[in-house]
Amino acid sequence: MILFLLFLVLLVLGIVYFIKSKKNNEPNDKAKKTLMASLAFFVLFVIRCVSVDAFMMFGFVGFVFGIGYFVYCLFKKQPKKKALYMILAGFLVFAYAGSISDPEPIESSPEVSTTKEVKKKKKVEVADLSQTDAQAWCNENGFKFSKEEDFSDSVAEGGFISQSPAAGTQLEKGSTVTVHYSKGKEPTMEDKNALAKAEGYSSRMHMSKAAIYDQLTSSYGEGFPPEAAQYAVDHLVADYKANALEKAKSYQTNMHMSRSAIYDQLTSSYGEQFTAEEAQYAVDNLPQ
Repeated sequence: MILFLLFLVLLVLGIVYFIKSKKNNEPNDKAKKTLMASLAFFVLFVIRCVSVDAFMMFGFVGFVFGIGYFVYCLFKKQPKKKALYMILAGFLVFAYAGSISDPEPIESSPEVSTTKEVKKKKKVEVADLSQTDAQAWCNENGFKFSKEEDFSDSVAEGGFISQSPAAGTQLEKGSTVTVHYSKGKEPTMEDKNALAKAEGYSSRMHMSKAAIYDQLTSSYGEGFPPEAAQYAVDHLVADYKANALEKAKSYQTNMHMSRSAIYDQLTSSYGEQFTAEEAQYAVDNLPQ
């Protein structure tokens, strides 16, 4: 920028000197020198724009050439003023070029969409929450809840095992939080067999929960150990009210029993062993 300004100033001065010399009918040597100087600065400006290295080399060549011309003038005993000017000009150009450097290319930053909504992040804090509480927390804070169940020898059934990502992790809203809960200890083959038997007693014989347990553990029945029988009745999916109703219909149709007698038979510890609620549901829904 400095070189270009010097070029403009010298160019204007050269034109002014030229017009003045023509007007006064004087020699225009001063105008010629000024215009030549402006031309020199323009050349320097162009070289500077092309490359700093080229600009520096130009100054170095001018400096060396000036020294050579100075030595020549010494041997020939000629005026050394021009040589000193060349040495000074070359040194100044070289020094100026050394004080600057080519600007490094600026990488264009990626365009940022102004229409895209920036998602806020929030810490996950589901650890140790029950399934219901974890589901509610995720809904309130904008996360998706995913439940996984795994067997565990150390965590009771329904208890919290782990989660992904870990508690304290910052996630964008809308992300999925997967929580693992315990299904209890992995069932043994004895447990699985007891459950299969219990399903048969419920679906085919419409027995109550207590009656199924007794049948599974009875030495005259299935002979399963209490632990296996308990696992079976705890994991049996059954509608005991529907079972009680089927039993009540059988007593009503095949044995012609009264509603009161059917109720007693359904709740008796020596009979079907249904709960009072299940038995009441059955007699209330018997055909009239």
